[in-house]
Amino acid sequence: MQFAQAKARSVRFLVVSAAVFLLVAGSMMILPGSANAAVPFRATTDLNVRACPSTNCAVIGVLRRGSCHAAQAWVKDRTWLRINFRGRRGFVSGRYARRGC
Repeated sequence: MQFAQAKARSVRFLVVSAAVFLLVAGSMMILPGSANAAVPFRATTDLNVRACPSTNCAVIGVLRRGSCHAAQAWVKDRTWLRINFRGRRGFVSGRYARRGC
């Protein structure tokens, strides 16, 4: 009898653990803009890095054509990518970025 109860508790623990894992993993997929979900991309041309997501903002650097980087999030209706550029926040146009490296 004790063996059956211990086995039932083990099965319950495994089911609950699997459910929690799936919930956490699923929430990471649903929130692609979260800090934990950096997405690699390749610059398709020499790409200006700007201080804010607008062509009116100052250029703070350039990503060279073909170089690979990690996007932290999509911003401004998914038209700009937020990146970490030399230790500061930067933005590049999503029009000139191809997903993957």
